[in-house]
Amino acid sequence: MLVCLGWCLLSSQALAKQPTNTKQTKRAPAKKKITPTKKKITAKKTSSSSDLYGRWLAKLASKKKADKRAAFLFLRKHAPSSVPTIVAGLGHKKRAIRMGAAMILVSMKGRYLKLILRGLASKNWRCRVNVLYVLSRFPKHSAKIIPHLTRSLQDPHWWVRRNSLFVAAQWKARSLPLLPYILRRVFDKDARVREQLGKVLVLHAPYARAQVFPAFLKLLSDKTESLRELANQYLKKWDRRSPIAWMKGMLHPTSEIRSYSRKRLDALPAGQRLPYLQRALGTKYPRLRMWAMSGFARLAAHDLASLLPILRHGLQDPDPRVRRVAAAQLGGLGPAAFSALMLAYKDTSVQVRRTAVWAISRLGLQSMPVLVNALSDPNKKIRYHAAYGLAKRMELLAPFALKALFSSLDDSHKSVRKYALLALKRQTQEWMPAVFSLYAPLKTRGKLLVLSMLKKAAHPSAQKVLESALYAKHPHLQKHAARVLSTLGSKGKWATFRLKQLLESMDGDVREAALEALVNGLLTPQVSYTLLRKSLESPFPIVRAKAAQLLGRKDFHSSEALALLFTQLKSKHKAVRKQAQLSIATYGMDAMFETLRLFEQEPKRIPSLFGIWQKMETKAAMASPYLIQLLSSKKKGLRREAVKTLLAVKEFPETENWSVIRAFILEKDGALRKELLKTIGAMGKGGKQAVLWLNYYLRKGKRKLRRYMARALGKVGIGTHSIVYTLVRSLVRGRYHTRKESAVALAKLANEWPKAMYGLKLVLRSKKVGTTTHRFVIQAVSRQKKLGKKMIPLLRPFLTHKNAFLRGYAAAAIGEYEKDAVKELPKLVKMLKDPKPRVRASVARALYLIGPPPSSIPLLASCLQTKDSWEFSQVVRALGKAGKRGLPALVRRLQHAKKHWIMDELVLAIGELRGKAKETLPLLFELLERKTTGYLRMTLIQAIARVGGAAPEVIATLQPFLDDPYAGVRRQTQKSLLSLGKKGKKTLDEGLHRRREMVRKIQALYDASQKPRPTSMPTNKKPTS
Repeated sequence: MLVCLGWCLLSSQALAKQPTNTKQTKRAPAKKKITPTKKKITAKKTSSSSDLYGRWLAKLASKKKADKRAAFLFLRKHAPSSVPTIVAGLGHKKRAIRMGAAMILVSMKGRYLKLILRGLASKNWRCRVNVLYVLSRFPKHSAKIIPHLTRSLQDPHWWVRRNSLFVAAQWKARSLPLLPYILRRVFDKDARVREQLGKVLVLHAPYARAQVFPAFLKLLSDKTESLRELANQYLKKWDRRSPIAWMKGMLHPTSEIRSYSRKRLDALPAGQRLPYLQRALGTKYPRLRMWAMSGFARLAAHDLASLLPILRHGLQDPDPRVRRVAAAQLGGLGPAAFSALMLAYKDTSVQVRRTAVWAISRLGLQSMPVLVNALSDPNKKIRYHAAYGLAKRMELLAPFALKALFSSLDDSHKSVRKYALLALKRQTQEWMPAVFSLYAPLKTRGKLLVLSMLKKAAHPSAQKVLESALYAKHPHLQKHAARVLSTLGSKGKWATFRLKQLLESMDGDVREAALEALVNGLLTPQVSYTLLRKSLESPFPIVRAKAAQLLGRKDFHSSEALALLFTQLKSKHKAVRKQAQLSIATYGMDAMFETLRLFEQEPKRIPSLFGIWQKMETKAAMASPYLIQLLSSKKKGLRREAVKTLLAVKEFPETENWSVIRAFILEKDGALRKELLKTIGAMGKGGKQAVLWLNYYLRKGKRKLRRYMARALGKVGIGTHSIVYTLVRSLVRGRYHTRKESAVALAKLANEWPKAMYGLKLVLRSKKVGTTTHRFVIQAVSRQKKLGKKMIPLLRPFLTHKNAFLRGYAAAAIGEYEKDAVKELPKLVKMLKDPKPRVRASVARALYLIGPPPSSIPLLASCLQTKDSWEFSQVVRALGKAGKRGLPALVRRLQHAKKHWIMDELVLAIGELRGKAKETLPLLFELLERKTTGYLRMTLIQAIARVGGAAPEVIATLQPFLDDPYAGVRRQTQKSLLSLGKKGKKTLDEGLHRRREMVRKIQALYDASQKPRPTSMPTNKKPTS
């Protein structure tokens, strides 16, 4: 191009110097011809230059370094004319050309920026992506580039948007003007763009923390795990500096962000959290006020004087959610909160009333009248909480409560009926005298529930109820009453006449229940047998099935009864046939001989005999030859049932072993071959004839069955050279389950066969075998405790293996050998410093099994700070087994523990030490007085009773928990007091007497409140005439 321009310039100057005369005018046409030729030459030169640059650009993909370098230098030298071609090369399909073009543009250091920025308008997305990469290297020109990046952040292609964020990440603070556009990418549909966004936000956070915080909260609930983890890590570093931001996070519409923000605020120390609680209590946001209510309850759990006014104030909050939280927190304050909870019970909101009922039920016996009143509430959830409280949290109930519970048996809500029934079952002796008066007004559903409680009840009042039900029109009532009578035996003779009438009922269930009741002690055996024989001809299958079942009793055993049962095997109904089979199985050898006769004489009835033999199990060993004959049957169903029966029989003559093996070889169905393999494994050493075939099929058989063949070889227990070789081969090359079963088989064979032991050595010492195979072998070997001395040298190298899983499995396996592994204790103690928690957990378990040496106590104590629950539980058990040596470490950790599951594990370990840990009693008493979970209180009560024994302070501490709102705590307190001997039993009796007196007072107050009050005051004036 420069040559053309120079040539044009010289030609124009030469023409200007020529003289003007007539001759020159004659040459004018020649001048006109020259001008178009120049234009043609110029155009030709321009097109050839672009082609020239394109050819040099293509050389960037050359394999020769010299060509690449020459192209690089040529294109850079001819800038800016070559820049458009280089920018276009950023969108080339070949990666080498794109990378070379980008390197040329980067080397220009921001020159020709306008030409480069034109690439952002290219239709080629690769070009736009690589232009952004080039621009990321020019942070000094950010002011000129940023307006173009705002459009790139909204590009339709995800890679362009991602690289736009990459530019912002490279520029750090220089890209802050882009922050509003960057934050919009939080809602980007592509996860890869959001991942890049997270990196950008971390870099921008020091400069714009307030703007970045909501974006991190949004990423906390992202679908991508890496983004959630990134947001979590950053917020953990930032939360202590800005609790106000976490309070804002609690107002976020996403539930995960709200819960996370609340956890961060609750993690603050009590002194730092108090100002924010006070601030939240006065805000206009209900969620913050709810958090403040629960937060104050945690801070002032033992300071009722300061906490009650706050929670009372919360009950007057305009938002029902706040009032609900206040009511829930009041439930944990004991009887002092009763009056406040009564205000919540009268609230207009159903949710608040429901929570109030739940909280009131935790206050003990004084809440009984309120719960009884709540049983008639129109809201089903309130009725549910009332019934639950009466059933689970009160062992004694007043008569008015029993009456209300009886009426709740008709409730439309299933759970209300369930807990009303549960509460009444615990108070049977209290309501039984008046059961008929309570039963009469109920509907059918309630009456059925009452009948279900009358089993084994022979009270006169119960007799009236049963008589009423037997003469009722509803068949369900008749059926349930008959079933109750079947449990009473001869005590129900008064109902014999009515039960005989019910045998003619049109309902089969009623007939079946009446038949059972009559046979169970109301009739003599002879009359009962006649009745059963007649019932076998009933049109109802359920009656015939029940008659067949009852004929299986020893009282009715006879050849005639057996013949009747065999006739029922022809029934069309499966239930009748099944009950007949079960009853026939009870006849023993008589039934066995009859089944064998039927097998030989009536082949069509063979399918019905399998169920009898399967129920007789080992008694049916005589049928084994017949079953083995069926293994060669052409019918697949017969073969299948024969195999199942053989597995149930378990014992059959050794002479027939080959027949089973032959059936396995000839069988083509995979499911049946699997069952036959189980049968061969059950033979034990009697299946030695199958070893060669199992060996062969383990190599070349179907892969799905190889695992079962390996298992059968392990049970047969013959470890020849070829078998060991095949098992080792399948252990190395087989599928997952095949390798696992092969390892188990080799470990079993190694007890008797040295060659199997040699095979295990080969596998364990091999470096070509995968970690999964090594794991299978180590796990299989750990179950064979006889191999301890031989296996410990082979397992020792795995204690220092690179793979953490293998280190852990090896340590656990060595621990299983107990006495044989005492010499390995120093190495196991060193492994407590392993960085992986699961390895330390396995080592701690091994030390627990072997017995922890004194040198391991400090290291075990340091492991108590772990966050891994499995490791913590194993370390605690190991320290507990160390006795008094490990007690100080357990006590120190318990003093600083905050999480309930940690405290529970430590308390259990201390309780196992019993009298050796008496110095821990003051600490256990202190923990029991705190506001803890019900399960932790149960553990503490159990530990205190074990450690302290029958000491007076122990009994005095446990006595108040007899009235605990949680039934599990009350039961554990009763068990612990009973274990303390006479003093504990005396305390239990006193507590029961005290609760009964309180129930009487509650009943008296209720009766007084139900008396009608006079409408007017009496006067002493005489009536006028």
